[in-house]
Amino acid sequence: LDIWALPSSVPALLQRGISPKLIISTDPGVYASFHYRGIANSPHSLVAYPLTAYPGISRLTDRRAILDQGGALESSLFRMLRVPRVPIAANGTVAGTAYNLALNFDAPIIFGGLDFATCCDKEHAEPHPFQTLRETNAHRLEPILFRRMDTMFSRYPMLIGNGVRTNQPMSTYGN
Repeated sequence: LDIWALPSSVPALLQRGISPKLIISTDPGVYASFHYRGIANSPHSLVAYPLTAYPGISRLTDRRAILDQGGALESSLFRMLRVPRVPIAANGTVAGTAYNLALNFDAPIIFGGLDFATCCDKEHAEPHPFQTLRETNAHRLEPILFRRMDTMFSRYPMLIGNGVRTNQPMSTYGN
């Protein structure tokens, strides 16, 4: 069984003694850098990412695969540089990219841990890179529990029941 992971799940997997064979990262946003610590702590994993991923990912590992999402700029750079790459259609989410990549292999695909909803004050598998950010910025007037619950009510306004909440993007993602 080969375990593939999205960057945000790597710390939780490593804490449980699971080293992913492949880590797929596509996020170009600045918060993607919070996930890089988990990637750096997983030296035996192959890391696949497009050129548009957040800068610095290439310095984390020598085990990498460049994803070619077919953009005009990417295509011209790849032709000039003759860089080995894996063609993959661009997708709106890293999970979608992982799924598209997995379709190229003749093996069952099982997804686990995708964010379809939140429960109580838990948004993600723990430890999660954003936990540190939230806890570091907590203070007397905004303690950690307040910040967590404020996040739950503001980001996930749709109550499903028993403390389980969701929002429009998550419910769309789940369909």
